[in-house]
Amino acid sequence: MKTLPKTIAGTASKRHRLQLANWLREWQIDCLIRPRTTQPVDRAILTGTTTGTSACCDFLPTTGQIILLPPSPVTRAAERPIYVLVLKKVHDAFLVAPFSRFATPAIRGEWKAGLRAKPLRVLCVWNTQLVSSRALSTGWPSTVTKLQTVERALEVHRHIHDGNPLAYVTERELGPPLQHPLDPRHAYQEEESSLLAEHLVFMEARSNDASTVFPYEQKPGPLLLAAETRARYKTQRKNRKPHK
Repeated sequence: MKTLPKTIAGTASKRHRLQLANWLREWQIDCLIRPRTTQPVDRAILTGTTTGTSACCDFLPTTGQIILLPPSPVTRAAERPIYVLVLKKVHDAFLVAPFSRFATPAIRGEWKAGLRAKPLRVLCVWNTQLVSSRALSTGWPSTVTKLQTVERALEVHRHIHDGNPLAYVTERELGPPLQHPLDPRHAYQEEESSLLAEHLVFMEARSNDASTVFPYEQKPGPLLLAAETRARYKTQRKNRKPHK
């Protein structure tokens, strides 16, 4: 008879339960409105297609930059923007961490960065990836954060990967712990990790031919169609007097 894996016994705090409830609500809504594609894209498609994005390569990535990655019609991230924070340079590449599309941190490896822009509220430090400078420069630099933000993101990175204690980041800024083997956040982590990895493969392939501009042809998905056919906010009045 099959048995479930052992779980860590413990009582979740009220704050953690509230955090998890808020995140689950956001995640469930996202699952309803976003088409789910769990199957990874074949590597040959990522590296061989001629449809993609315009490679700009007109800036040098630096630590602290927030960069919007180029869109791709062949990856599973075709309908959502991906912003990353450049954490540090590692040899000829950069260590980057993506921002979450949710307002609530899902796990302890996600940190409320304190940035005001909605796409930049939560940083997924657990999902760091190495990207070549050439591939990263095919994106668009958005802004540059304070050095303090980068240092605290690296503090979270050392905490979750090496077990170092937190010095300046508080527990309240992190998500709730992940313990149960059937927790849906496991599936969320797997999807986010593979999605970013395949998108970076696409970027690396595009950066090898940076002088070529690839036309981006996005098929109108349900979210884009909803945006295009949105009703007008105001009704026109026939007898309205013109402004002088």
